[in-house]
Amino acid sequence: MEIKVKPIIVLGRREGWFCRSDGSVEFVADGEAVALKVAELSKELREKLQSRSALLEDTIVRNENDLAELKRDSLKADALLVYLIGVMPVQSLFQWGLPIVAFSGQHRPMLALYAFGVERHSRAGITIALDFQDIDEEIRLLDARKKLQKTRIALFGFPPPIFSRWHHLPDLELAREKLGVEFSPVEIRELVAQLPMIDEGKAQTLAQRWVQEAEDVVEPSTSDVTDAARLFLALSDILAHRKANAMAINCVELTALELPPPCYAMTRLRDEGIHAACEADVSALLTMMMLGYVADGPAFMGNIVGANPQSNVLMISHCVVPTRMAGFSQPPRPYTLRNYHGGHGVTAHVELDMGQEVTIARLARNMDKIMLLRGELVDCRDTTTCRTTISARVNDVRSFVRCALGNHHAVVYGNHVGEIKALSDALGISAVEL
Repeated sequence: MEIKVKPIIVLGRREGWFCRSDGSVEFVADGEAVALKVAELSKELREKLQSRSALLEDTIVRNENDLAELKRDSLKADALLVYLIGVMPVQSLFQWGLPIVAFSGQHRPMLALYAFGVERHSRAGITIALDFQDIDEEIRLLDARKKLQKTRIALFGFPPPIFSRWHHLPDLELAREKLGVEFSPVEIRELVAQLPMIDEGKAQTLAQRWVQEAEDVVEPSTSDVTDAARLFLALSDILAHRKANAMAINCVELTALELPPPCYAMTRLRDEGIHAACEADVSALLTMMMLGYVADGPAFMGNIVGANPQSNVLMISHCVVPTRMAGFSQPPRPYTLRNYHGGHGVTAHVELDMGQEVTIARLARNMDKIMLLRGELVDCRDTTTCRTTISARVNDVRSFVRCALGNHHAVVYGNHVGEIKALSDALGISAVEL
């Protein structure tokens, strides 16, 4: 799913005037030369943008009639990229109900400010981009919002038994209202009933592939890995049937029924773009989605198992580590298949990249606040209680622990604090950076 962006090149009535980076103006009188100049600017725009957007065909407008005729094409777009080369009234764009990114050249905001400088403070959905980086970031935010609105979350193990990890479930109606997500409850018995329906040959073939791809297999037997593959296929089938593209699972209830832990199945789901949360922690899941949609990669979710105020090193540990933390388009990291909590089942230890900048966050249960901090990975080790423990050097662990909104936190590669702040602001969530 890509956000569709419609580039509108505003040439204006006095076509042929082009602002230079030094503040002067270049006048091009010849019509063919003007067309060539516009084509060069359009080409530069497309070459410089790195965002995951589908840029629709450019349209050049010179007057209000051109804009009126263009409105029909806007129905195909999720957002407008208005590239202002000239000056003309553009107020009719506000009636289209689409977000607007206004741009008038690299580090030349004058024409964008002429056209939208006043309105952006009184109308939502108008951004003035100073450069191609600003355009990329804004498109990523719009893309993240679209993905949130298109997310359907399967809640495995809901409705809950008398005692359940679902007790910290956020208000689902509030989540729908703020983020646009939908929920689909799936009882554990539905998952249990699906397991015998899985083709055994398919599960064995998948298990063999996982073993071949692993750097090493320490404790798990062939049967253990096949059980994990069967569970992965069962979860995938139910997600497809429910048209869900994210999930949270009450895995404690699952293991209480002596079923295999879902850890490695969830690792593979995360690698495929299905954000998946352990222990029925929907607040952590929503955080993973916000971070992952901006970063275009999966998130690690873990317990805060250590916080050293002398070194400002934060330790986060869990059993479900994506192998594609660097991004869905990047090659997977090496992994070793291990058992779950030193006992049974299958999980994986994944060696993450030392020195890698990361963003760490958690959304409050009532979705009024999100806590954010930036860190640098300084250690990644294979541990037993939870299989992978990462250490990140942050600014102030003492302040972090005092302000933490819960135990589980989401981690993604890259510094996305600024982007998450902007996304949170658009969603009506207060972002606090530590």
